[in-house]
Amino acid sequence: MTGVYGMQSRGLARTFTRAGVTASVGGAVLLALGVASTVFLTTRAGGNPVGRDIALISSELGSRSALKQAEGMAQLKGILAHDVNDYGVQWQSAHAWLPELIADGHDATAAKLARREVLSHSSWTPLVGLWQEERVKALMLMGKVNAALRNAKSLFYVCTLRRTSSALLLLQECLEKAYPHGKKLVNLFIDEQMAGASKAGVSCKVLTLIKINAKPYEAVLQQIHGTSQWALTEKMNLLLLSGHVRRALRTAKLAAALNTNVRSYLFAAADVARAMKAVDSTVYRANRYMLAAARRYARMAGMH
Repeated sequence: MTGVYGMQSRGLARTFTRAGVTASVGGAVLLALGVASTVFLTTRAGGNPVGRDIALISSELGSRSALKQAEGMAQLKGILAHDVNDYGVQWQSAHAWLPELIADGHDATAAKLARREVLSHSSWTPLVGLWQEERVKALMLMGKVNAALRNAKSLFYVCTLRRTSSALLLLQECLEKAYPHGKKLVNLFIDEQMAGASKAGVSCKVLTLIKINAKPYEAVLQQIHGTSQWALTEKMNLLLLSGHVRRALRTAKLAAALNTNVRSYLFAAADVARAMKAVDSTVYRANRYMLAAARRYARMAGMH
């Protein structure tokens, strides 16, 4: 399953690369957000290294034995519940365990776990997008194309600029599956994203046809009452996932205004840019904003 999906994605990537979407999303923004991918695994209380658990679970999930796979799944659920705030464990779930579950045909389990992780850790921006991406893939493979399409729209809204090209590829594939006779609609989506990557003022009308199921995100959103930068980031991501994009942009700007650390300036700016991308439904303004932010950051860093 993984190989087939990869071939489809590579074909779509060429389509968007010609439009400049992949290049514009992945240029200066990679420099801005590259440090977000550096994660160190921690050690749990009691001296049991998380790394050993990770290796064991990965081995069992990848086993050909149904019994070993079941044991791995049970341990996976246990470690996710036990080490709920361990970034290393959650990083592994997004980068390895969920893809392994999908590769082995456990699509429903992967979709449920991905949703749980998103709702439980909605302030962990890079991982939220990765979990949501795996959920979309799982739903597609389950044949739930309409649900996959709704979740793909949420993914496009919430993902980092670095992952936007991947989100666009998934959106296109979901559209093709949901509208097998809608070639004009799919082509319109591609044309709108092409235009919206190269000039201002272009929105994607196709996205307005996709209705997000906002209830799961709104239920968690109602439980967040803080006004710290961390709480505002959590609110912003839930607002993006639920499709309340203008509220998300206002929240992102509030969070950015609280930032006083030069080293984290680009991360705050990237959140504003993500919300701009969601409001516009295309990437041009968000990319321009991040390029300006990167130049400003260079000046700020030179003063320290």
